[in-house]
Amino acid sequence: MTELFIPTLGASRGERDLSNVWQRSIAETFPFHARVESAGLIAAWRELIEWADVEHSARWQPRRRPGGNNATYCNVYAWDISKQLHPQHADVIPAVWFNSRGLREIQEGAYTGAVFGENVVAVGANGLADWFAKFGEQFGWTVIPATIENEAEIYYAVNKGALGLISGANVNRAHAGHVAVVVPDGVETRKVGGEGLLQSQAGSANYALRRSRWFTSRSFNSSANNKARKLFVYKFI
Repeated sequence: MTELFIPTLGASRGERDLSNVWQRSIAETFPFHARVESAGLIAAWRELIEWADVEHSARWQPRRRPGGNNATYCNVYAWDISKQLHPQHADVIPAVWFNSRGLREIQEGAYTGAVFGENVVAVGANGLADWFAKFGEQFGWTVIPATIENEAEIYYAVNKGALGLISGANVNRAHAGHVAVVVPDGVETRKVGGEGLLQSQAGSANYALRRSRWFTSRSFNSSANNKARKLFVYKFI
């Protein structure tokens, strides 16, 4: 098979204040690396989180679906933030991934581009956890089980400049998983309450910054058939 890559849907069209085109990345950019050089890593992260304004920006707010279940966008927020950290604003995690047709096209050398619903499909939080477990290391991620004992490793990496995520697939695949961005922690952020790693997230509730060990919930317990996964992942980019 030809080497895999992260597919994209072309030009950016989304914006923080628009509640649509979620599989298109936001056109707006934050000068993250310039701010790291001038203000330092923790200050740049704080400014990036303030710029995103996840608690109020329309793009990442949960939405009521018919039947009462919320549509949530933790994976889109993680994707958007991840792109801001990449110097070329390229994808480092997938918003869409190949279905069987897309994989066959790549294998046969017939792939000419991503067409949503035909050769690529959306990657939700459950699918993202699966992707990290199957493809993460191939794409340069360090993947370790999300346990309290392993918090120190991801904390150390993130404070050294890595992009870190907590990714959990729900035991019940009919329900959403979750992914949160791990934020570097220092004197400026020690006042943030709670226990566990400092995080920023969208989801059923959106938080600019909070500490949480949500991955210890029974909803994300690992199972013998490995259909449920909870992972820490980090990558220096």
